[in-house]
Amino acid sequence: MDGDFGIPSPAGDKKLGDNDWFADGEKLLSTLPRKHILLSYVLNAMFASGWTNLTRASSHEEALWFAEQVVLPCCTKAILLPYTMQDPEEEYPFIISAFLCLSVTLGGRFDRTYRLSDLDTTLTYYRQLLRIHIPESIGMKRSMLSGAYVVLVQRKIQLEPASEGAYLDELVTLSASFLPSHSVDARVDVDLVKFLEVLVVWFCQVRRHDKQPNYAARVASHLRVFLGVCRPEYRPQLSMMLALMLNEFHLPSRDDHAEIAELVADNFPLLPSSGLLRSFASIRFSDLLSGTSLDVEEAELSRRRVLLNKVPVQDPFRTEVLRRIAGALLRRHEDFRDESSLEEAQRCLEELRRISESGPESTTVSELRLEDLAYHRTFKNVFAATGVTPTDDPEHPMPDLDVHRRNLERIKLGLEALIQTGTLGAWNRVLRSLSESVAVLCSWGSVEDLDRCIGFLKVTIPNALPPDHHFTRSRHNPDFPQSALVPLFHRRFLLLHRQEDLEETLSMYEATCKRLGPDEAWRQGFIDHWPRLARQTGHPSALRAYESAMLAMQHIVESGPNLQAQHTFFKHGNARGTRTSLDYASYQIEKNQLQVAVEILERGRSLLWCMMRGLRAPIGHLRAVNPDLADKYLSVTHDLESVTTESSVLYRGSSAGASSSSNSIKALEEDSFGRVFEAQRQLLRERKVVISQIRALPGFAHFLAAAPFHSLQIAASSGPIVIINHCEWRSDILIIVHGAPLTHIRLGDDFYATTIALSSYLLEARSSEDGLDSEEYEKALRFVLHELYLLIGRQVIDRLDRLGVPRRSRVWLYPTSVLCSLPLHAMGPIPSDSETDPCKRYFSDIYVCSYTPTLGALIESRAPTGGRAPHQSLDPSLLIVAQPDDPSLKDVSKEIASIESVPGILVSKLVSGKATRQSVTEGLKEHNMVHFACHGLLKEDKPFEASFKLHGGDRLTLLDIIRSRAPNAELAFLSACHTAELADRKQPDEMLHLAAAMQYCGFRGVVGTMWEMADLDGKDMAKNFYHRLLSPRWDASVPIAKRSAKALQYAVQKLRLKRGITTERWVNFVHYGA
Repeated sequence: MDGDFGIPSPAGDKKLGDNDWFADGEKLLSTLPRKHILLSYVLNAMFASGWTNLTRASSHEEALWFAEQVVLPCCTKAILLPYTMQDPEEEYPFIISAFLCLSVTLGGRFDRTYRLSDLDTTLTYYRQLLRIHIPESIGMKRSMLSGAYVVLVQRKIQLEPASEGAYLDELVTLSASFLPSHSVDARVDVDLVKFLEVLVVWFCQVRRHDKQPNYAARVASHLRVFLGVCRPEYRPQLSMMLALMLNEFHLPSRDDHAEIAELVADNFPLLPSSGLLRSFASIRFSDLLSGTSLDVEEAELSRRRVLLNKVPVQDPFRTEVLRRIAGALLRRHEDFRDESSLEEAQRCLEELRRISESGPESTTVSELRLEDLAYHRTFKNVFAATGVTPTDDPEHPMPDLDVHRRNLERIKLGLEALIQTGTLGAWNRVLRSLSESVAVLCSWGSVEDLDRCIGFLKVTIPNALPPDHHFTRSRHNPDFPQSALVPLFHRRFLLLHRQEDLEETLSMYEATCKRLGPDEAWRQGFIDHWPRLARQTGHPSALRAYESAMLAMQHIVESGPNLQAQHTFFKHGNARGTRTSLDYASYQIEKNQLQVAVEILERGRSLLWCMMRGLRAPIGHLRAVNPDLADKYLSVTHDLESVTTESSVLYRGSSAGASSSSNSIKALEEDSFGRVFEAQRQLLRERKVVISQIRALPGFAHFLAAAPFHSLQIAASSGPIVIINHCEWRSDILIIVHGAPLTHIRLGDDFYATTIALSSYLLEARSSEDGLDSEEYEKALRFVLHELYLLIGRQVIDRLDRLGVPRRSRVWLYPTSVLCSLPLHAMGPIPSDSETDPCKRYFSDIYVCSYTPTLGALIESRAPTGGRAPHQSLDPSLLIVAQPDDPSLKDVSKEIASIESVPGILVSKLVSGKATRQSVTEGLKEHNMVHFACHGLLKEDKPFEASFKLHGGDRLTLLDIIRSRAPNAELAFLSACHTAELADRKQPDEMLHLAAAMQYCGFRGVVGTMWEMADLDGKDMAKNFYHRLLSPRWDASVPIAKRSAKALQYAVQKLRLKRGITTERWVNFVHYGA
């Protein structure tokens, strides 16, 4: 491991601190004549061994002893030997090596003692070394020495600012000495680039000097020369240096701003992911690099693709570009589960392996390891261990803490050498090794381990770095080491309960969330852990933390290029964070801010549906005021909706295992995910501009802004809305009644855990071999319904009675979390008020029940569309979509006949082969009612693949429905399996199912099913439902959608009266909407 950090291994078998070898050397020196040929070799061995022990010293005192007692005396004696120069090839390198070792040791002693004389002497020696020829056998190139000299100059100026001007001309002249016109053997290599990098960054940091712009112009001209003769791999660094010089000193160019912007855009994504230049440029050009980390990552990937096509196959630099492209693709796959990105990454790896097998020895297979390409978020799950350490878990055995403690000390000792001479590969290995050790010690270590890690990350690293050096966002742990400090302070607080640790932790959470940005803070889990800790400790920052988390969630929902990618990133990026709105609402309820709690639930639930509804926001009022701006808004949102509802952006090449590099390049060019991502980002930027223009108009300041409670309360105009907030902190019921104060019911402390257990119990019973037809499931369902009545129904009925809400009124249920998959509408049986009444009654018997995903969706279901007033209803026109030829749907023909027998309804049919995806989507536009009688398909954890099965294996998917627009839509009856069932139980609050999709595309009322549906129930349900819906007893002014909930209640009650009907068959049917 030592070699990883640039530290030479000790010579021989001597142990650190064992000084017998030094005494032996002294005795030997005393016996040799002054001109003896062995004298130089003995001294060489002594100062080389002394230098090795110096770099590996375990304490400040030991290092100082080796410097003063071994290295400095030996080097001095070696330099002063009376050389004959009879063999200059051996003697001259020996003198230079001793002189170099003496210079470096003096510089090291200055770092430990801060003796200014040591620094002055070291600068003098370095200056002399730069003026002479250094043999290649020494292993120290002049460019490497120049970089170290600039670092020493920085320290000198830091101590004596007045000396700044004296060094400017010297350093500029030094850079000129590397120009091809000044040196016949000058060439641009990694060490020269490193020297120039340190020089340019220093130029941008020092105080302004009268002659500085002239010096800067000279350096800029040198950079242009180097750019003309350098290899492709050095162009990004040199170009970024030029951009920095132009930006800092406004040097003349063909077009300053345009050239700087072009240099940054073309080269910043290609900079090494870990290095001084990248971190410095990211600060200086933050305005040009604005955007989320996802935006930057995609831009970098795009630029690297372009570069790959310019780099020849034989060029060694190609491996670095391929490695970075593969790493970016693997990270994209981790975020979005995009299979095409994984396939392309594998093709990059294949080409890297071929290059490794046929290329030079320096390109080894170990450098192409998958773990070096993958994005390891070391601290993502470290918070899980901040409680009880799972020492008895066989799958997660306790690691060897001593190994990681020693690793920390080894890194500490080698840090200075790494900073001065470490390569990019060494940096990456150290960062990965350091982050892993800190994470292990944070999770498993003692308080002393935490103190040691905190001191190392907070004190040792910043003190060891050159002035104004910034640790970069490594690909293994972004924002390291700042983000690594947060869990360390967090765990120390949990162990010691010290207020200063709490304040430090919360302060760092807030700063880290701001620094990382919403998507990276979401990935890392900081967005969730900050409000959680603040609330646990009663800290006043809890409100600010929750609000930051909500804003991040609303940003995250647009993270991916389409709905599927957005849902995946939202789900896998931080599973815990998706409950933020429920936690925040419970916090406001705790503070008795009930109306604010309702507003929060509206902002944080069903985010994907709310985002999509924003793309179809009504703009009639805007058109009356500014028709041009209305058209502009419509155009942008229409294009954005088209991109967002793309069913897939995955690229499927003809050969996943393509072996030639040309095929690899072709695959990289045909990156549909990247193209759609960029198109979506451009449209989002355009939409943001248009919205700001709309909000500048008088009366439009709150266009598309979150609705306040007084606007949301309109949703209860036709009946009370029962919100049930399911939260581990506390669970509550809020009842909204139009024109009345909010009503609050505090639920029991065991409510949260009990309802989770009920949901799991019901799901397990459904998964049994006999499924819904089993006696086991019937018992389980009845038990769950009874428990739900005791937990929720009894209290809601009692409170509605006290509020004066009449029985058989409309009531809307607004569940959250696991309650979204429980049949709340059928809570019961409810004890009868009369002993003579033998009928069992359930919640849906005493109230006409509907569900709504959000208050906004309910309000929209009653809003006018297509120029039609909300109380107007078109003549009933029903489209039947059915598959009577399916052998498993034997009763569908009877279901169709029962609908056609209903008087007063105009029926059109798309059955069997006529029911194609295109014909159905077109038919939805022409009718105000639709009735599906076919199979409903559901894939677990893949909500966007939910669909209606049509003829010949064709399917009408959830995304097909979302893309549809049904301007005259009133009612959809989904007589199929799983149409109101959640495919993704990990994100129940998103309410992604077919019934919600039908509601989004325009249908004001939707009847769906919570699970599988019995085919023979379709006929009876359809007959009774449509007879009741179109009964002449209805007032003609009552819209069809508004009648549908009562029609469903009537049809379900009729179904229950049939002999042999099990509970699950009638509980299955639910109503959404108006």
